[in-house]
Amino acid sequence: MTYRLSIGVLGLCILLLPACSLRFNEEKVPPATISVSSSERACLSEAGNTLNDFFEGKASDPAIDGFFYCLQKSIYLFLENARGQDPNRYDPKELAGFVSKYFLNGKEIPEGFLRELMKLKKGIFGGSTQNLTRDEVYQIVHLFGAFSSVAKKVNPYMPLTPDVLLGPNVDEDKFSHSLDALEAASLELGDVLKGSLGEYSISDFVGLMNQTEVFMKSAGWEIPWKEKVYQWIELLPPLKGALVSQPKNIISKEDWAKLFYLVPRYYGLFLRYKLYFDQPKSFIEGEGLYLFSKIFDESVYLIESSLNGRKSGKITGEEIEEILDQLIALDLVKIKKKEILTVLTLLVNKVIPDSQAKGRLQFSLKNLSELKTLYSYYTDGKRMLEGIFKQTHGSSYKNGEISFSQTVRYANEDLSQFTIFNNESTKVAKRDLQENIANVDLVFDKDLKAALVPVGSPKMSFFHLDRMHLFRILNKVVMRSYGSSRGSISEKQIKIMLKEFSPFLDFLKIDSKSVSDILHSRLYEASLFLPHSDGSVSLRLNEAMEFEVLLLSAVEQGDKIHREIAKVCKTSRRRSGGYVVDAQCYRRTFAYNSRVTWRVVPALATAFQEMTMDQRADAIGAMDPFLRSDRMGASYTQSDSRGLILIGYYIELLFFRFDKDRNGVFDQDEVKKAYPLFEPIIAKKAKELGRTDPKEFYKIYTYILAKRKIPTTLGEKLGYLNWKAENPFTTNRMQIMEIFSTLMGK
Repeated sequence: MTYRLSIGVLGLCILLLPACSLRFNEEKVPPATISVSSSERACLSEAGNTLNDFFEGKASDPAIDGFFYCLQKSIYLFLENARGQDPNRYDPKELAGFVSKYFLNGKEIPEGFLRELMKLKKGIFGGSTQNLTRDEVYQIVHLFGAFSSVAKKVNPYMPLTPDVLLGPNVDEDKFSHSLDALEAASLELGDVLKGSLGEYSISDFVGLMNQTEVFMKSAGWEIPWKEKVYQWIELLPPLKGALVSQPKNIISKEDWAKLFYLVPRYYGLFLRYKLYFDQPKSFIEGEGLYLFSKIFDESVYLIESSLNGRKSGKITGEEIEEILDQLIALDLVKIKKKEILTVLTLLVNKVIPDSQAKGRLQFSLKNLSELKTLYSYYTDGKRMLEGIFKQTHGSSYKNGEISFSQTVRYANEDLSQFTIFNNESTKVAKRDLQENIANVDLVFDKDLKAALVPVGSPKMSFFHLDRMHLFRILNKVVMRSYGSSRGSISEKQIKIMLKEFSPFLDFLKIDSKSVSDILHSRLYEASLFLPHSDGSVSLRLNEAMEFEVLLLSAVEQGDKIHREIAKVCKTSRRRSGGYVVDAQCYRRTFAYNSRVTWRVVPALATAFQEMTMDQRADAIGAMDPFLRSDRMGASYTQSDSRGLILIGYYIELLFFRFDKDRNGVFDQDEVKKAYPLFEPIIAKKAKELGRTDPKEFYKIYTYILAKRKIPTTLGEKLGYLNWKAENPFTTNRMQIMEIFSTLMGK
């Protein structure tokens, strides 16, 4: 908007400046000899340089005042001296000829430039493109006065371009004041022009820009801001069509007021988002959350205003795609179009759904309402969590830890003082926060940034509960979008989700097919070992959260450990990007450093230390049937390291869940309580032995736990015949490791 009207100022200056003593359409009156002083000539001869100085932030307020005063004075001289058959109308061609003769040293004003100026005049003041009326000239004089006022308001903050406003060492106060000044200036200009504005075409503005370039080059003026204007021109029609009104290429009389109000606010919003996410601060915590909420509120208000102004109440997929094309062309979006469209379509159909979309890409008031609900749930949950920890740790709350009982007590208190929305979503967020506190089977360690199986009474850290809050909201969205009405999600439903998200996962360098291929085995393992598992391979909400916590922690820790072992074993990186480490070196290094390699399962690491080095290395090797039955004895890959971390988690979770006296061994009573969980796999192993009677399954289960093997030799089979399920035995962590390769081998 600023550039467009500035071009208009320049053009109207040229058109009207000093037609002093000129007679129009008056054949009998001889032309007068006109004397124009050098200072009057300066109004036009320096117009381009003055505007350039202004846009580059180099103009002083006195220079701005002098420039517009000179323009106004010249036009008044024109009105006093112009004569013609019709004293109220002036021919623009004759005006242009006069300006060319007296103020451009004979340089011709291109007819195309003049034609585009008259279109702009008609758009701003109405009337005809063939002539100027005396009233229109007075309006232009008044407009120059408004431009002078507006220009001085924004002058301290010029140039108002992204590269300057978002440059290094951003002064956030000046940044905010700059955008406030731009909004105020635009509204003031709109107020001056209200009632006179007519229809104008954006394609005409493109024509004006092209002709302005032709003219300014011929006049010898530089155009340093040309590229910045051209860069955004192509984005104007799709934005105008989606956010203001259709048709996208026409600015109607009713559109002008919206544009004066919306354009600087959308521009400011774009810059605020860019500034916010470019800064080294988290948008989801503390002051960052407060600042982001202000940006989000502004976004919702503007989009809601746009949607309410549309008959359909929605922005169509075609409009969204057209905006996206231009953003990509401007290099403002780095992600491929296909990936963005995938995410946006799933967003409006699954995450913040509108049933009317029916799989299409569009954005409606219903989508916006769902987005506000999701946002209020997430941010008020964050605020309550911050409020709990600020009570005990003040500004250091992000590094704080509180006892389990104390956290429960705080969570049961009135936390509304920390919230903003305090609506139904807030109540749900509080209930979920209490649920996250109660679910302490896996606790994120704030230093390791990974999950630990707690030993003793766990402490609640802000880091842990913050991550659980995020996991819960993501999984609630997934369950609602892809799960069953029973509140669970199956392997089939997860695979559907992976397929739909595959373009975006590819962008994240996640192979959705590989994930899908290992999904069955991972879900099967989860059904046995997750704290909330009921034996089914379908995941309920808490199971899904635990499943993701384990997998992400295993990836984080496994990759880190694999890199360190590769260094110790002096392994070169393969071309595919990963390290493949010699099996013998890997096992001994992993075993020797077990307090580090299994630091996320400290009880298992301690038990491991009681073995000799050879025993430890052999124990790692004995995991091959479970870890990689198709590559037993081979060199170790990054995936294998992740698997070993998972094995550690699985063993610890078994003991956390069933070793009620915390003595580090399973006795018969504890084994019996765990049996329902393992019954399906025991049944499978029993059938492999030719045993089909369900009554015998438990006997096989206890035999395997006690002997750590499946009876295969004649002697073992005879021993099994004499075995009784009631025979006393205990099983410790290291013995469970042996059983893993026996019972869980693929």
